[in-house]
Amino acid sequence: MREKLKNLRKACGYTQYTIAAALDIARTTYSQIELGTKQPSYKVVLRIKRLLRYDGDDLFDNADIKPHRGRPFAKHPG
Repeated sequence: MREKLKNLRKACGYTQYTIAAALDIARTTYSQIELGTKQPSYKVVLRIKRLLRYDGDDLFDNADIKPHRGRPFAKHPG
């Protein structure tokens, strides 16, 4: 879980619903971003950082990203 993201959101007085509405994304999508199960686009990251008034580069640290356990690439047929 991205605790820093959750804590910043709460410190700014946002609920998941209000920040998702401000970002024009579904609340479930924002929840997945906060849980670390969905990677936001670069555009959404910038919008989140602007809404939360966050200047750092570590809001979405790679430590939050779980490694892929399956085959990274499918074989090309043919």
